[in-house]
Amino acid sequence: MGNIYGQFYSNAVAITPSDSADLSPTPAALLVAAGTGATAIKVNTVGGQTVVIPIAPGMTIIPLLCTRVYSTGSVLGTNGAVAGLW
Repeated sequence: MGNIYGQFYSNAVAITPSDSADLSPTPAALLVAAGTGATAIKVNTVGGQTVVIPIAPGMTIIPLLCTRVYSTGSVLGTNGAVAGLW
């Protein structure tokens, strides 16, 4: 498993936010490309928490083990996208 401090991820997959589908496999981090108007990404963590994380336009890596990325509550903005990294 990689991290943003000197190691690299060896896999990536585009994630379509969903209010009902869990991620498989569970990514070690999320790569968020936040578009114009982006405000937040809502996720479930492997610890069972539902969290709304504020985001700003641009690219960021969120090093958090997540089991779901919600469509309701996530505002990725125009041309925003999210990918899972592991």
